[in-house]
Amino acid sequence: MTRHERLLLGLDPGRATVIEIGALDRPTIPPASPGVFFVDHLDTPSLREKYRAHSDVNIDNLVHVNGVWGEKSLAEIAAAVAPVDCVIASHLIEHVPDLVTWLNEVASVLKPSGDLRLVIPDRRYTFDLLRSETVLADVLAAHLVRARIPQIRQVIDHVANVVLVNCWHVWDGTLDRTALARTHDPSHIELLARDVLDNRSYHDVHCWVFTPASFAHLMMRLAELGYHRFECVKLFDTEYHQNEFIVIARLAADKTAAVASWRAMHQELETAAAAPSARELAATATRDEEIERLRAQVAGLERTLAEITRSTSWRLTAPMRVVKGLLRSSN
Repeated sequence: MTRHERLLLGLDPGRATVIEIGALDRPTIPPASPGVFFVDHLDTPSLREKYRAHSDVNIDNLVHVNGVWGEKSLAEIAAAVAPVDCVIASHLIEHVPDLVTWLNEVASVLKPSGDLRLVIPDRRYTFDLLRSETVLADVLAAHLVRARIPQIRQVIDHVANVVLVNCWHVWDGTLDRTALARTHDPSHIELLARDVLDNRSYHDVHCWVFTPASFAHLMMRLAELGYHRFECVKLFDTEYHQNEFIVIARLAADKTAAVASWRAMHQELETAAAAPSARELAATATRDEEIERLRAQVAGLERTLAEITRSTSWRLTAPMRVVKGLLRSSN
């Protein structure tokens, strides 16, 4: 399946009601679809102004934002369309200051059978390579203070440890970790941290850092404590030469089902990580084939040599080889 097919697995964009968050100029659901409602943190004119100087965003292709999620809750701004079949957010959840509240607000706009579809960067293949993975304490601390901006620790970790990474080099084992270049000047760490502490300034960083396995484990722990009610329907692990994974989560019938689904997914990912990858198996098979080819070649040469030594010409020329050997030794 393509990335698009995995993200829309089992969903009919032409018939489903969908809230897509943070689509910018690359929506998953075509803007002409009758059931799509686009949400962002700014309205379209403000997004156009914000991204005017960003070469990776085509401001002429920005979707029309139907609702601005900020001062009002998601349920309030999407009241005209909620409850919906699906909420989609690509490369967004890692920016959310209060993950627990965000998950619960998404749950509030879904139908009982509705689902949440996420595209999440995989720390191992992005600029977050050297950053600390998110743990339960990080998420709960942000939730308890009702964080509205990235917290000091997150800003410090970002500035101190974000590096330039080519994910292909990571996958191929050619990345030189000793030569990784820091994206930010480390001398700015305290300056930016003080700005957060004293001025409550917003700095756009990845608040949360995941691998597929760590995300599944975190969601399991949060479900155990009753902080969300999603169960894991499907998690597409990060594919070769890619830097993101896809999660499909659905509102669960009860907490037991939610916890069990994330536990099972975490175990599956851990087992898969311990097993040889398809690329490693292919490389092993190639080596085995090469060894067998060389063995066959050696066996053929041995047969040829045996045939020569048994031949009449070999026996007749034996004295000449002896004389030749004596001449060489005498020289």
